[in-house]
Parts: sequence; structure tokens; C-alpha cells
Amino acid sequence: MKRLVIDALIYKKNKAYGYQEYLLNFLDSLFDNINLLIDFQIVILCDYREKVVFEKYSDRMIISTLNVSSKFKQLFLQNIIKKRLQLCNDDIILYTYNYSSFIKQSKNILIIHDLLFQRKKYISNLFFRLQRKIWLPISIKNSDKVIAISEFTMKDILKYYRVPAYKLGFIYNTFNFNKQTYHRKINNPRPFFLSVCSSAYHKNTETLLKAYESFFRQNNNFDLVLVGSLGVSGVAFDTYNDMSEEIKEHILILNGIQYDELIELYENCSLFISLSLFEGLGMPVVEALYNNRLVLLSNIEVFHEIAEDYAIYVNPLSISDIVEKMTMIACGQKYVNESSGMIKNKFSVMNTTIKYIELFNSL
Repeated sequence: MKRLVIDALIYKKNKAYGYQEYLLNFLDSLFDNINLLIDFQIVILCDYREKVVFEKYSDRMIISTLNVSSKFKQLFLQNIIKKRLQLCNDDIILYTYNYSSFIKQSKNILIIHDLLFQRKKYISNLFFRLQRKIWLPISIKNSDKVIAISEFTMKDILKYYRVPAYKLGFIYNTFNFNKQTYHRKINNPRPFFLSVCSSAYHKNTETLLKAYESFFRQNNNFDLVLVGSLGVSGVAFDTYNDMSEEIKEHILILNGIQYDELIELYENCSLFISLSLFEGLGMPVVEALYNNRLVLLSNIEVFHEIAEDYAIYVNPLSISDIVEKMTMIACGQKYVNESSGMIKNKFSVMNTTIKYIELFNSL
């Protein structure tokens, strides 16, 4: 029996929300469809402090732990997985977070979520960019398969790296739409716009705040709900702090909320907005569309791939364009979409988890 090791060493609860949702949704679905794997034993490899998060899978998967005391320790431990777990050459390691070990170990599958580090203006962390620039080409070379999480990301990989056609493909992230178990109307009489944001430059939260400020002066009947954090410094933080108290009273910032609370916000918002300048996929957009929300999105390639014709697209750097679209929606009073069916099909288990299972079985 071969072993499939899922490298989750980087996982930290309540950090990197997008990666957390991606990984747990994938494991949930893999757990439910494990009978389709042919002669595999699945091992989840994680930091010992995070073991409790993965114990729900222990009936069908082995939970193996290491002491990931620092980023440098994590990079080191990645390179001794084969030795620590006594893997054979035919066993498979699934590297789930953009890079693999520095040396070839068993059979490798590499998941690439995005190439944000290639956009220097969007990310200033020098260590992060250097680590990726050095590590990723070697990871691609060492991998038997490289899987992008969207067609856009796959094309972006080909833009920067030479990857043989047989090695590269894309499989969408798994979404656990069944987690939406109930519906409850939020006790808020005012309609609101919703955005999942952060202080990261490429999320473009600064422009959203400025656009809402301009919109509010024309139409003060809509609140703005931001899920995430503006941080403690940076352009988004400064923009918010410079706003008048009157406008701040109509901006609600929610950090660290539970998934069911986020679902309530999706279900009850008048409009979901993402003005991101760069994404590998855009999980909140998918979730909003699943809930048939009207969405206002940046006119970027990956959002067109996800939302197709079920979105209103905008220049993410043009405040006047954004305000015009907000006003059009507010005056038009159309707050629902018919996008759920398209999303259910595009991100079905057959198009996500089953494709991974077929890949595992083929190696």
C-alpha cells in the first residue's frame, strides 16, 4: 500500500484564512471520498500544536506531527519528510502551499496558489520574495506534477517558468458548500455592502474605503461591512483613520468571525465587493456567487474566469467608476444574482476533489 503524505506543516489556526479554508475543505472532501483511492494510506503531516484541528480525520487518515518552531525549521523539516516518515520512492508527497522541498523526495505533487511574489509593487517582504524566487523553480523541477488552482494561475506559471505540458495542469479549490446549514436574517435594518479584505496592498482596501466615502456623500442609506483586518499601519489603516466619525459609524470591521457568521453576511448583503488587484482564485467571490449575491468585481482575468457574466466589473483603481457602479446598484435595487447553479457545477466535487483522486491513482 502506497502512502500519500499531505504536507500541512505551514498550517496555523486563525492565520492565512484563505489557505486554512482551502486545506480543510480539501481534507473534508477527500475524507468523504477516500474509498475512491486505490491502495493508499493517507498521512496528514502538521505541527504538533495543530494536531487537534486534524483529529477529526483520524478515523481514515494518520495524523503525524513535527515541532515547527519557526519558519526556518519548517523549511528544514520539509526536506526530511521522506526520512522522518520512512517513505518509499513510490509514495507521494502533496505540497499544499506554493513550494516543495529543496531536494527531491519520493513522488512530488506541488500546489501553486498564486505568483504574487513576482509583483514587487504588491508585496514588500524581501525575505518572502527571495525565498519564493529561489525555492519555486527548484520545486517545479523536483515535482512530478504541478497543479495551479485556476486556469489564470496556470497561465501565470507558464509566463515565468518553463514547465512541460505533461507536468502542469489546474484544478480548482474544493468548496464545502454543505457547511451552510442554516439561514438567519441579520438583525440590521440598514442594507449593506460586504467585502472580505485585509491590509495587504493588492487587496486594494484603501480604494474601497475612498469609494465608499464618496458614495456615502450621495447616498447614506447603505453601510459597509469589512470582514478582515486593516492592520495597525499602512494605506488602508491610514485611510480609515482619516475618515470623519460620521462615515466611520457606518463602517463595520469584523475580524476573526466564524464561518457561519460570514455565511449570514453573504446571504444578507445587498452587494459583495472585491476590488483586489491580484488573486490566484478568489474564494470569497466564489462563496458570494454561491449565495446568489450581486457582485462588483475588479476587471481582472481571474475574476472573469470565476464569475463569467454573473458580475459587474469595474476598474479597481477608478473611484469614479466604482462609485458610479455602487450608485447604479443602489438605485436599481437588484440585490440577487442567479449564479449558484454555475458555481455548483464549476466547483463540484467532480471538478475538484475527484480530479485530485484521479491524479493520485495515476502516479
